[in-house]
Amino acid sequence: MIKINPKVFLIITIVASLIFALAGLSKIFGVTMMHDSFVTLGLPIWFGYFIGICELFGSIGLQIKKLRLYACSGLTVIMLGAVNYHLQYENDGLVASILITFLCLLVLITKEK
Repeated sequence: MIKINPKVFLIITIVASLIFALAGLSKIFGVTMMHDSFVTLGLPIWFGYFIGICELFGSIGLQIKKLRLYACSGLTVIMLGAVNYHLQYENDGLVASILITFLCLLVLITKEK
């Protein structure tokens, strides 16, 4: 485990939470661009909404110490799916997907001092 200053850790979790909350809400509200990847993969429409709900609840879970491990683990799995999509179909969001995945992993391996 990496030990980090509590204030820095709080900033990291808030940034990650905001990213996932915004992504989740955009999927829940049906933003077409956010659902295009699911259509490309041949997944049903409801799956995009399901992922959006998972991202929203995951963003909340990142702020609750007892749920942080589970939330971050689930969000990391979602982001690995996003990285896979960008590698196979569309390279535009690849760098962002990789950075957000590393942000999740950083939260997973970090412990507050």
